[in-house]
Parts: sequence; structure tokens; C-alpha cells
Amino acid sequence: MKKTLVSVGVVLSAFGFVSAATISNVVLSERDDGVVEVSYSLDGDAIVTADFRVGGESVGGTNQWSLAGDVHRLVVADGETKRITWNPRSDMPGVALSGVTVELKAWAESDAPDYLVADLLTVSDCRLRYYPSVDFLPGGILSNIVYRMYRLPFRRIHSKGVAWNMGTERELGRDTDGREDAHEVTFDYDYYMGVFEFTHAQAQSVGSAAVGDHASGYRWRFTPQNNSRWTDVRGTDPSGVPSSSTTLGLATTRVGVVIDLPTEAQWEFAARGGHGEGTWGDGSAILTSDDAEDANLTKIAVYRYNGSAMADTGTCQPNSYGLYDMHGNVREFCRDWYQKDISKLDGKLCVDENDGSLRADGIAGTNVAVRGGYYVYAPVTCRAAYRSNVDKDVCKVDCGYRPMTLANLGADSAPTVAVSSNSIDIDSSCGAAEESSTSVVNLRTYNSVSTDAFELDMLKMFGTVLGIR
Repeated sequence: MKKTLVSVGVVLSAFGFVSAATISNVVLSERDDGVVEVSYSLDGDAIVTADFRVGGESVGGTNQWSLAGDVHRLVVADGETKRITWNPRSDMPGVALSGVTVELKAWAESDAPDYLVADLLTVSDCRLRYYPSVDFLPGGILSNIVYRMYRLPFRRIHSKGVAWNMGTERELGRDTDGREDAHEVTFDYDYYMGVFEFTHAQAQSVGSAAVGDHASGYRWRFTPQNNSRWTDVRGTDPSGVPSSSTTLGLATTRVGVVIDLPTEAQWEFAARGGHGEGTWGDGSAILTSDDAEDANLTKIAVYRYNGSAMADTGTCQPNSYGLYDMHGNVREFCRDWYQKDISKLDGKLCVDENDGSLRADGIAGTNVAVRGGYYVYAPVTCRAAYRSNVDKDVCKVDCGYRPMTLANLGADSAPTVAVSSNSIDIDSSCGAAEESSTSVVNLRTYNSVSTDAFELDMLKMFGTVLGIR
């Protein structure tokens, strides 16, 4: 029988529900310095994205990293003409393009684009940025270290109305003690899941006192924030929002929407990457139930047979949802109290409806649910269905966490589309390339610097120098 999961979590935002708006009067022009300007009108508040096109085909998100202005964010309709700039000399040097147009989309906050980036520093008035695909993230999700430093990238998980089996019936290595019993779950909402595990650098950027193990050495800053207590990460009551003094509570205050831990159901759905039991999150088959190397797992996880230490987040390939390290590196806290049998919960948060200190079965909550593998663990413990637990008040070197948010997702509302009324020709080989205001901090270059004393003030300096886009 089909099970329905009601929405969980509380949403805080500076903005309310935004209906789909309409864009009009889209006009392209080119300045003498080669920068392309777009002007447009907007009749209601909306998230606006842009895509430059030639012959109806996109020039590609990676060629539009310099986009600036009233784009990739919530734009307020105040009667003023809105403007976007693009620097093709920076993004596509030496390339000549004919018949360039731009396609603008207006999205309601309740049905926002697939990628959300939250800024954890306070140097920007715009703390939430939205992108239609991962290619549009300035600098690249892996090559620009700010996404593991002081910004939180999230991928929208399209889970609404999808019936799926949580747990497993026949998977290799399956626990048979009841903790992995299969049961059908259907979410009635979408959510955003962190692309990476939360790092030491990100914890420092919000001023968290619980920076975890190895935090003082730079080489650990892009590793997951491990060795923290669950209570330091979000507080003591799973039924509420993270406490304001916790790491995720501080992050929530910074970005204006609730940043929390995923529930077990949210975590497992995201880890599976749209695939069923018997597979890893990229769709490849689980090959072994023994303590032996799994060639498929080696591609997407740091675990016993390819890891000698906790790795920087994003070291291996992502799963089919674009999420990194779901199966290895460190185990990840979930929001739920741990209860051995959750098959009757229909995917709901494991907590008593009337008393947040109790599990769903009425017993006092002491241990919390943990998912995913650790870099010294065997493949069997890295499966999406595998469940374990830790004491909420104990620091564990093998445990980190991954943020999630509902942001302002809600009612479905397809974006409206507008295309420029004119086209222009661009020759990026003319003139010297202007330096893009979207600077990129490359991880390889950054790692070559001695940074033992690299603390939060340096993070803020980078935020000022780079700008928040």
C-alpha cells in the first residue's frame, strides 16, 4: 500500500511565498569594453536565471561564470529596470559568436532551480544564489574551493510523489535483525541536500566553537567536520529547528533559511541517487557482501580499500544526484533518534509527536541515527540502507554530517520564460580580456600555501576580495 510522508521541518525566511512573475522588455547591448548588458522588466518578485544562446543552443554554463547583477538570486520588483552583465572576453576569450540571444527565466521561490548556494559570511546582502545546473556555479563546483570553504552548495532532490522502498529485502550484506526491513515511502515535498559533507572551514566560517578534530591544520579544512557531538551540531530536540548556538543554528542565522540535518528517509533517498536496492548511488551494482574490495564502490567512496585517512570532500565521483561522499569518508549524522525498527514510521522523523526527547516508540532518546560509511570500513557498511547509531553526547572521530534545507520550496509553479527581442554579434578576440569579478580560488594553488595560521579573518578577507556572486 502506498505510504505518504507529510512535510517535516520548519522554514524560516526573510521572504514569503513568491508566485511566478513575468519578464518582459529583454534587450541586449554590448559596451565598448566587450561586456554584454541585459536590461529587463519584472512584474513580481522572482528568482531570475539567465542563459546566453547561439542558434537556440546554450553557450554552456561554464562560459557564463561572470554573470552579475540582477540574476541568479531573488530579484525584487520595484518598478526599476533590471540589469545583468556578462563578460565573454573573460569567460570565452578568443571566440567569435554571431546571433547571440539571452533566455531569462523567472522562478517562484516555492519552485526554485536545482542548485542553491548559501553564503555563510556576512559580507553580502544576497545570501542565497540559485543556478539552473551545476555548470553555472562560478568557478566550478570542484575547482573553486569557496564551495567547501564559506558557501554551502545544495542540490534540489526531486522526491515529491516518488514511491520508493526504504531499507532492503535482498541486498548483498543486508542486516537481517530488522533494522533494514523494507517499507514503501512517498514524500509529498522536494528538498535541498548538501552537495558535500559540512567541512571544518565551513564550521569556522560561521564561528562554531565545535570545530572538531584536526581543525587547526590547514590540510584538514576541507575534510568533513568530524569528532563533534550531535548536540553541538544541532541541539537536543529533533522535532525543532537547530538551537541558535549550534553549528547548524549559526548557519541558519547567517543564511536566513533553516539549515538542518536530513532525516534518515531524506538521507537514504538522496544516497540512492534514484536507484533501487542492490546498487550504489551511481547505479552500479553492489558486488560483494564480504570484507573485500568492491570495484564499483572504489569510484564513488573513500573506504577501506582505497582510503588511508579522512579525505577532502569531493575526492571521488558523485552519485547520480551530483552528491559526493554519500557512501564513505565519514559516517553522517541524521536528525532522528535511533530506533531499531522504523518500518512502521512510513519515512517520518523518528521522534515522539508530543515530546521531542522521546523516540517514536515512546522510549527516551539517547542515540541518534548515523548513515554512510567511514574510510576504514568495509563495503557492507557503506550501503545506502545500512543503519548505525551513536550517543548524541559523544564525539566520534568517524562521524560528520551533511546539511539539508527545505529553503522556501512549496507549491509547484513552472518558471516563465522570456527571450531577448534582439540579438548581437560578439568577438571575444577583440581587445584585452577583462578580469572577471568572479575570481576563482583554485584548490591546487591554495594547498601550496603555508596556512597553519589561516583562520576566520582570512576567510572573510577572501570573501571581500572575491565578492559574493
